[in-house]
Amino acid sequence: MTATVGSDLWTDPDHSPSAVAALAATRATTFIRAQVMALRRALAWAGDRIAVDIVITAHDLSHERWVRVVNHVRTHLGEDAGLQVSAVYQWVGHTAQSLENGAIDLLDADLATRAREVASSHLDAVAEQAVEALWRIAAEFDASPDGV
Repeated sequence: MTATVGSDLWTDPDHSPSAVAALAATRATTFIRAQVMALRRALAWAGDRIAVDIVITAHDLSHERWVRVVNHVRTHLGEDAGLQVSAVYQWVGHTAQSLENGAIDLLDADLATRAREVASSHLDAVAEQAVEALWRIAAEFDASPDGV
């Protein structure tokens, strides 16, 4: 594979579809894991309102980026991959909303701790399911001579 100086990895036909798919999966994986890590921290620090507010603010500022990542994945990995990223975005949004509303804090302390653990665990599971799906789909670009 050769690359032209100044070429666009996404549109240059000299780049293999499998390389483009792998890069799209890498970008999405990195973004998803960073977003999930921030929310897991907020769940762990739920008693520290300032820390939670910082994470919520960062989440509020990430919506445009989420949309770009979903669209990028749909373009380069297909609709199924885009739906996987959308599912993570939806659960991240639910978790952030719950933190912002302080809903878990209305529970008994022990129950609130358990609820945060369950939310964190589910957040991880949804994210890792999506990441596995992205890489499975990206690997299919290697399996086909046409990259499809």
